[in-house]
Amino acid sequence: EEERKAEEDKSIFDFEDEDDSVNDKEQQDLYGVYLDETEAAGNPNAQGTDLDGNIDASAQSGYTGDCWLLTGLNSMSYSEAGREAIREAMTFNDDGSVTINFKGVGVSYTITAEQIAAANQNAKYSSGDDDVLVFEMAMEQLRNDIGAGKIQFDVNSPYYVGDTSTGRSGQSSIDGGYVEQVWYLLTGKLANQTSNPNEVKQYLEQFEQNPDSMTMSCSFKGGQGDTNGFTVTDANGNPVKLYYSHAYAVKSVDGDKVTIVNPWDSTQEIVLDKDTFAQYANLSVSDLSDKNKDMSGAFSRVV
Repeated sequence: EEERKAEEDKSIFDFEDEDDSVNDKEQQDLYGVYLDETEAAGNPNAQGTDLDGNIDASAQSGYTGDCWLLTGLNSMSYSEAGREAIREAMTFNDDGSVTINFKGVGVSYTITAEQIAAANQNAKYSSGDDDVLVFEMAMEQLRNDIGAGKIQFDVNSPYYVGDTSTGRSGQSSIDGGYVEQVWYLLTGKLANQTSNPNEVKQYLEQFEQNPDSMTMSCSFKGGQGDTNGFTVTDANGNPVKLYYSHAYAVKSVDGDKVTIVNPWDSTQEIVLDKDTFAQYANLSVSDLSDKNKDMSGAFSRVV
């Protein structure tokens, strides 16, 4: 059993520098983004774009703290493998409903056209892209079922695969979570995490070399600021605030430049130099290629 657990926790890539590694409990503290999105920038009453199987930059979060979910979708949308997985998860039905298949646990949820229309008027959900909206609604149903014990997970499964907030703030079961859960549910692929600056830089190099098969996100630690976050200088010499307990998608790496996206407004990009990013980032990464084993169904059962 211990050998199996060790195999699950092994990195996709081998790194020379293994210092500053974190254990499972510490990973939950570092990478969990349970956040009340009080500063979210979305327009709750905006009509979404047409359902087309694409995650658009127009998506903005509502007041539910599901930055982890929007960031999971955004980060996947930046790679060809991720875009394909999103399209494969969606079935567009003749009656206007959409079925979302969570491959990792082998369950599907159908969101009706009427439910989509109603959600577009509900401030707790995102605005700007109905594709994102249906994923929010399906994820909410999935996490409700997990919380109700209808989907059960092995005690040795990675901490994020079966996570549910079960309405931590009293508003939604998707209020708080892990980006890695999105990746696993849609692809069956496990993820790695690190806050070691040397390992972060090595992952960034891998990401730059394999942009169509890797997906990456981050949160931030340290810095001198207030209780919400801290200010750094971006790659253009301008001040930018980075928020604690908040998930950002890594969009691209180009030499010394790392571009990230805040789901509060996915049209806005933040460009940091690699040293600054590596100093403060808690990084999560998954290889969506066949080199990373598909672990769909390995940790759960429907009861």
